[in-house]
Amino acid sequence: MARFMTAVALMTIFLISACTPQGDAMPTSASLPTDQPEPTEEPAEDFTPTPEIIATAETQNLRPTLPPTFTPTAEGDGPVVDPVDEQPTEAVPTDVPTQDTSNPPATRSTGERPSCVDFLVDFDNSTSSFAAGTQPVAAWTSPAGAESYFIELSNQSGFLVLTDIYIADTSYTFDAALFEAGQVYAWSVYPLDANGDQMCFTRGYEIHAE
Repeated sequence: MARFMTAVALMTIFLISACTPQGDAMPTSASLPTDQPEPTEEPAEDFTPTPEIIATAETQNLRPTLPPTFTPTAEGDGPVVDPVDEQPTEAVPTDVPTQDTSNPPATRSTGERPSCVDFLVDFDNSTSSFAAGTQPVAAWTSPAGAESYFIELSNQSGFLVLTDIYIADTSYTFDAALFEAGQVYAWSVYPLDANGDQMCFTRGYEIHAE
């Protein structure tokens, strides 16, 4: 009896499975519809388009214009002078200084006046050596324009023994008391013009007291 019931049950299952169409199969969990989240739209931001500048021949050659009242000048941004307002100026005569030819300047080559070439020591009339107790003499030639002379006498140590000025002659006689025997002395002289200015360099000579 048990076997019979088992056979009936199997037969029933077989019949049920045979009568069930294949296309009506039960849907699987994979084929079941599911709720999909719909995408949310974000609000669009405010967008301001940047104007595009298209370069043209006019925009490329644009230059800043000067004010209508500006007038460039050659000397800067100063006021423009109307040439009509300019009045001709008359040249004021000036006195031309005259050169004083009585006191000619020194030459560049020697630093002396041209007439100084004639100012020399007169060796023929000057004393070179003398006996102590006598009076030696210094002599020189006169340049043109000389009015007087300045003379000095110094000993062999370089100390001044005598100074004299405004000598009118071209020779000078020294006092014998100025000299000591066995000493060497030297005199120097230079000419002065009418203004008292030195004309030439000094000229001089040595004298020996014996």
